[in-house]
Amino acid sequence: EWDYSPLTYLGITHLPDYVLIGLPAHESDNPLLLPLAGHELGHSIWATQDLSSKFGSAIDAKIIADIKKRWSEYHALFQDVANPAILETDFFAQQTWSPSADWGARQAEETFCDFAGLRIFGESYLHAFAYLLAPKQLWVRSVLYPNLMKRVDNLVKAATSYGMQVFPGYRNEFEDLRPPNAFDRQQTFLLSLADAASSSVTDALMSEAKMIVDSSVKSARSEAQVEEMLKDFQAVAPATNAGCLANILNAGWRAFHDPGLWKDIPQIQSKEKTLKELILKSIEVFEYEQLLKVPL
Repeated sequence: EWDYSPLTYLGITHLPDYVLIGLPAHESDNPLLLPLAGHELGHSIWATQDLSSKFGSAIDAKIIADIKKRWSEYHALFQDVANPAILETDFFAQQTWSPSADWGARQAEETFCDFAGLRIFGESYLHAFAYLLAPKQLWVRSVLYPNLMKRVDNLVKAATSYGMQVFPGYRNEFEDLRPPNAFDRQQTFLLSLADAASSSVTDALMSEAKMIVDSSVKSARSEAQVEEMLKDFQAVAPATNAGCLANILNAGWRAFHDPGLWKDIPQIQSKEKTLKELILKSIEVFEYEQLLKVPL
């Protein structure tokens, strides 16, 4: 896709058993970004499992509770709402905080998708995430995502919970994005409510992603197989018997970050290009191995 960010197509009714995911076309030769497909797959999981209904009520309740705690601040911005008692029952009062609920729900979905990608692909998701988002630029944050440092902190927390390693200095690769320029005091207040609401369900989202992925993935990432794949790459050979795509990609990222890889092989003029070709060939071998398992 001619878009810098990966994307997924939802609601394709005539292909109910398929998930279509687009990755940046200018990175089409880069299989190291494939773990980002796990995030996009998370959006389909979110929809099919109707997780918006499951977490939406908790987000609404958190927003209402926070408004009541910050009533003087809220009332100064929305003076037509006379008292906290009507926040949930009065239509016009509901309209004052409904943007927060929408933003908070979308942030929760994006957080879940990060956790799903991490649970499926392991540490390789962290590396791919950093590759795409770590360059420090003066971007404006989207209200539909937690700010960048919050996303990173969530990923680090989830990785620890899932028993995965986070390489030293990972958090230092990122910095927060600038707040939306056009926001007035009301919108800034509402965004703070949305951020707090999405944060309140982070642990539940982490558990939900683990439960759903673990119950669905047939062949999970294996440290032993990752090490075997890495030995294949060190020998400049495509990996075999990978078990799952995540093993290939985790081994690929380990090889990518190995400064000594192929230093003693002068014929290899481009480490990065050679490694990408090996990973792609390994994925091709893996597909062939899977086809052999399908009964005729």
